Amino acid sequence: MKISRRRVLQITAAALVTGGAVPEVREAWRGVALGAEAEITLVADDRARARTALAAARAELARLEALFSLHEPSSALNRLNQHGVLSAPPPDVLALMAEADAVYRASDGAFDPTIQPLWSLLARTRGRPDPQALAAVRELLGWQYVRADPGVVRLRRSGMALTFNGIAQGFATDRIAELLAARGFRRLLVNVGEFRGLGPRPWRIGVAEPGGRLVETISLLDGAVATTSPGALTFRRDRPGEAPTGHVLDPRTALPAGEWQLVTVLAGTAACADGLSTAIAAAPVSAAETILRRGGARRAILVDKFGAKREWQRG
Repeated sequence: MKISRRRVLQITAAALVTGGAVPEVREAWRGVALGAEAEITLVADDRARARTALAAARAELARLEALFSLHEPSSALNRLNQHGVLSAPPPDVLALMAEADAVYRASDGAFDPTIQPLWSLLARTRGRPDPQALAAVRELLGWQYVRADPGVVRLRRSGMALTFNGIAQGFATDRIAELLAARGFRRLLVNVGEFRGLGPRPWRIGVAEPGGRLVETISLLDGAVATTSPGALTFRRDRPGEAPTGHVLDPRTALPAGEWQLVTVLAGTAACADGLSTAIAAAPVSAAETILRRGGARRAILVDKFGAKREWQRG
């Protein structure tokens, strides 16, 4: 398998808008979580308290990774995919599945966690699957074949597998932001692949394309922002003249998405912004406004395949 990876999320925290008379310290942690570059920044009046909170946040990230990572063999998600059933699912698994279900419904199925078998097939074949193998995999797609309740999560068709890569980073971002807010921090920025900020003064976030061109700078006060760029991760093809295929797939057609270069969504939570940006990236241009409205987005910045910038804002 040969996959070319560039940073999928090209949002970078530019600066904190400062001011005020109260002495403050800024404490940060940087690392990797759920396959993404992660960073947590706290602004507080006590450095020791901030460091203690960051240690708790790192422990929480490790716990979430043990639930949702596809790279951890013993994760709850991998156990579900291997056996087709997960008994007594942890509450956060059910909570994430509820978030995924909401985006699935808002997008008429453009966002669908059952896409994992198709993604794996395209990765193995460098984007050139055998037609029979592709037909077989398409039979395994469909969120309607997933059952989840407090006692059990079950995949109703043998061979099905889930991925939460289009929403788990946002979910983890929310969990960390909520943990830190519950500890009394009122100025924070959490980035676990997506961003969630808390005021009282805004954080400036630069939104850039995979090539680095700055598209826009936004102010994030109390909310979240997520970006999906279909061409940022590709299945490389070896035949002359063939273009690489993007990593965002439309589960309804089993084809790579090709309508958008960049989809950035602002919403109240990072899970919502993450899921909606993934859904829109997989959907036709004509569906974007409907998905944003149904999904509860606040604003969106979109760049189509021709490079034209579009904006949407809730009225």
